[in-house]
Amino acid sequence: MNNRNEQMLDFLERQIPDLAAAAVVAAYHQALASMKSEANCERS
Repeated sequence: MNNRNEQMLDFLERQIPDLAAAAVVAAYHQALASMKSEANCERS
C-alpha cells in the first residue's frame, strides 16, 4: 500500500469514534421521539 493510501486509511480510522458517538446520540434521540409519539397515541 502506498503512503497516500495509508494516510487516507489512518484519517478514516480516526473518524470512527466520532461517527459512532454521533450514531448513538441520533439513535437515542430517535428512541425518545418514538416513545413520545407512542405516549401521545395512548392518550388519544
